Amino acid sequence: MKTDAGREHYLSDSYDTEGRFGSYWHQLNEIMRLRPGKVLEIGKGNGLICWYLGSRGVETITIDCDEDLCPDMIGDVRDLPFPDGSFDVVSCCQVLEHLPYTDFPRALNEIFRVTRSHAVMSLPDRYSYYRVFLQVPRIGVYRKVISFPKVARRYRQAGVSHLWEIGLAGSSLRDIYRDIAEADFKINNTFRVFEHPCHRFFVLKKSGP
Repeated sequence: MKTDAGREHYLSDSYDTEGRFGSYWHQLNEIMRLRPGKVLEIGKGNGLICWYLGSRGVETITIDCDEDLCPDMIGDVRDLPFPDGSFDVVSCCQVLEHLPYTDFPRALNEIFRVTRSHAVMSLPDRYSYYRVFLQVPRIGVYRKVISFPKVARRYRQAGVSHLWEIGLAGSSLRDIYRDIAEADFKINNTFRVFEHPCHRFFVLKKSGP
C-alpha cells in the first residue's frame, strides 16, 4: 500500500517545512540518546533520518511498502521480515496512521518483537493545544505544548491519506496508551513537538525481564 504521492511527495519543497525539520530533530535526538548500534527505520520518507544516522556511525536499515522510495527492504510493519530482537531501536514516525486503526496493535506487536530494547514512534495528534514559551535571563528557556484532551477537535478530518489520528473519533490518547501497554511497552516519554504540535512522540521501552 502506497501513501500520499510517493517519492515526489517526500521530496517536494512543500513537504519539508520549518515545523517538520523540528520534528526530524526530535526524532534523531531521541534515537541518538539511546546510543543504538543498529536501527530499523520503518517508513523511509525523504531519506534524511537514515542518512544522518549513517553519518554518525549507526547501522540503519530502512523498510517501506513503497519501492519508489528505494528502501533497503520492501515490507509491511504488520509483518516485519526480521528475527526477534534484531535491532537496538526501531523508529516508526508518521507511519501507522496510514493503516487502519484496527491494525495498530498488530504493528506495535511486530515492533516489540524485532527491537531488543526501545522504539521511537510519532503519530499525528489533533487535540487542541496551547504553546507556552518563557525566557528568563540567567535561568533559561521553557517551551512546552499543553494539550487539552477533553477539547478534541473531533470535527477535523484526518490528513491526506491518514486513516486515523489521535483525538479523532475512535482513536483517543487513552486508546493509544492502552494499546501500547497491551503490547508490553512502557512509555518512557511522550511529548508534542513545539515546532510542529500535530506530531506527538512516544519513546517506548520493552517491558518484562
